[in-house]
Amino acid sequence: MQQENNLENFKNIYDFTKRNYNIIIHGLAGIGKFNFILSVIDYYYEKFEILKNNDIKLNPDIFYVSLPLYNSSGKISGILNNDERLLFEYNLIDDVDGLKIGKNITIDQIREIGNFASLSSNNNHKIIIINSCDFLTKESAAALLKTLEESKSKCIFFLLTSNISHIQSTISSRCHKFAFSSSLETRDTSSFSSYFYSKIPQALETFSKYNIDLIDDEVLMELNSLFNEEDQSFIQLSDPWKNRGYLLLDYLIELFLFLIKSEFISDPSVKDLRKKIIHSIDIDISGVNRTSLIRLIDVLLYKKRESFLNLNPKIFYDNLLIELRENI
Repeated sequence: MQQENNLENFKNIYDFTKRNYNIIIHGLAGIGKFNFILSVIDYYYEKFEILKNNDIKLNPDIFYVSLPLYNSSGKISGILNNDERLLFEYNLIDDVDGLKIGKNITIDQIREIGNFASLSSNNNHKIIIINSCDFLTKESAAALLKTLEESKSKCIFFLLTSNISHIQSTISSRCHKFAFSSSLETRDTSSFSSYFYSKIPQALETFSKYNIDLIDDEVLMELNSLFNEEDQSFIQLSDPWKNRGYLLLDYLIELFLFLIKSEFISDPSVKDLRKKIIHSIDIDISGVNRTSLIRLIDVLLYKKRESFLNLNPKIFYDNLLIELRENI
């Protein structure tokens, strides 16, 4: 239902009668932005009565860019599909069939977009999808800006991002922004892990497809040693936490946000879930005020940005736990 609402809202804004469109699609990771773009493309091809191959990469007027895959010679021999990109973003994979995943979209990839955009389309517009702009370097972002400004053919650029603040202001100022949202009606409050995964339905579908072990509410019980200032064993959480990937950071951010917001929500199911969380942590949460929770969220957001620096996982999670303890 929400996907349909997003599509209807999009169609009300964009009729694709103009020559060029630069559109940033932004929203949380794992909520289905890429699948939404596929729905938009289906609508576009139907609207203009153009035949379309189900594999977007086989359509001559569509160009898809994501993180590169490198062979043993250091040459690009492929790119990530959306599922692989999502798994990489959560630090759950670092290669695909023996091909190393690059950390950034390269300037050469952006130049390929420029070459593609310089040629006339076979039908109406050329469509370029960048999945995702979170992985642009300063150099590739500068090249993208030039491409947006100088493309000679009719083009539609879809720039996907999980954090719109990651996109350079010079690019952002030349784009429309479309906020993609997930449904509030499908929130599952039977447990916190169910609530968390119901907010990222596309990620959950991908994890299930690739048999990824899901984070469960065992984490809540582990937080007892972190919140208990007399318990110095909290640092031992480093090993199990690093094995869960960076998805754990999102889990904790959402948890602390929920503890802040749920205090002011009258919905009985939300109140019940809040009680379950506090019971699982098994500590008097009243001693942890909203200011402390906000500080913890700030630490997690900072560490999430730091997570892309290719740091030693053990050191990363040791430091994370120490910083969280210091800010409780």
